[in-house]
Amino acid sequence: MAAPDIFNYDDQGLAFSIIDGNKGIQPVPEELLIDLEDAYEGCPTESILVSDKPF
Repeated sequence: MAAPDIFNYDDQGLAFSIIDGNKGIQPVPEELLIDLEDAYEGCPTESILVSDKPF
């Protein structure tokens, strides 16, 4: 998995953000932004959402 410090898989094999329990309310730490970009660009289902504000 790309960005293992940001994402993990649940029991059903679906990826989720471990930073905030997939709520989209915590910013990704600056030191992980390159990993986030790599995961975003490489996501085969385009399921990763990136925003400057919580959503």
